[in-house]
Amino acid sequence: MAKRIAPRYGGVEMQLARVARHEGRMDDSRRHLANAAEMGWSARYIAREEWMALAQSGSMAEAQKYLPELLQTPEGDGAEICHAYVVGFLKVRNTGAALELIDAWKMDFPNDPYPYFLRGVLEHDLENWKQAIEFYREALRRKPTDGQVALHLGRCLISSKQPDAAIEILDVAIEHTKPPTDAIVEKALALRELGRTDEAMGLLTTAVDNDEDSVAAALGMAQLEIELGEYESARKRLLPFQFKQQRNLELQFAYASALRGVGQVEQASSLFSQINQARDKLREAKRLVRELNEQDDVELRFQIGQTLLEYGDPQEGVWWLQSVLDLSPNHSLTHEALATYYERLSNENPAFARLAQHHRDAIQGDESVSPPR
Repeated sequence: MAKRIAPRYGGVEMQLARVARHEGRMDDSRRHLANAAEMGWSARYIAREEWMALAQSGSMAEAQKYLPELLQTPEGDGAEICHAYVVGFLKVRNTGAALELIDAWKMDFPNDPYPYFLRGVLEHDLENWKQAIEFYREALRRKPTDGQVALHLGRCLISSKQPDAAIEILDVAIEHTKPPTDAIVEKALALRELGRTDEAMGLLTTAVDNDEDSVAAALGMAQLEIELGEYESARKRLLPFQFKQQRNLELQFAYASALRGVGQVEQASSLFSQINQARDKLREAKRLVRELNEQDDVELRFQIGQTLLEYGDPQEGVWWLQSVLDLSPNHSLTHEALATYYERLSNENPAFARLAQHHRDAIQGDESVSPPR
């Protein structure tokens, strides 16, 4: 609406660029910044927003050199700067730098919930449930209506075997997230943990009916159906998602359980074997993450990234491998892994071919090639 009211006002484009950056729509953010430049907006302010976008996207090798200037002259954007750079440091797994900036952020902006939230995410990823819960609660105390914080806290409480406490928090998440599907599914899980199966079924039915494309809703309902012995219903429910969700081990396990339940034992056994192999690899990757005391341990980072690329969340794997290249730009095994990954993706989306070629050229030592943006 703001754009309709003032279509030629560069400040509106700057605001739209920031909103797009917050939502991870970096192409849209760049487009709005270009519009602001055409309208004569300050090149300096546009550059600052571009630096924060670089950081938030994980391009820390370039973004980090701008951080001192941004912190020395925050110009009212101190919290924005901290948020973008903490997210960036976490993406490239520079935990030390992220924690240092989080501490400064908390000190300068004591009422801001987000440094506590991001610290909670860090502890959550490491399965340090007690610490994660404490930080999430601190964040929620500062902003009681933040649905995403409440959702993360609810999940953490379930993981730490506190379903009663989770239900109350997840009600906040349901009220304050749009759409509330994920929060509804998590509340149903907490109810299942407490043996309140009928209530869980009611919630999951609502979630599935309201969002038929939701993987979380389909999985939650299928898990309950398996628990109730309704294996064929669970199999049919998961079938549309099974191929596209190969890395979702929880979904794959539920599908294998449904197959076994309907008598397709051989197929189920094969799938269980694949799941167990992937889980073993991911447990090893998590162990390596805990061992990563030296931030510049290139080989350890490569092992973690390669494992996640093959068995876990590919985007997580890409971030880990990119952190290797930030430390060692000519690391040939990393370029090989990324080239192979992007070549596979280019079969579905030709846009990835440029990224694949960039890494192939890097292996061959073509230093004139810079990463595509």
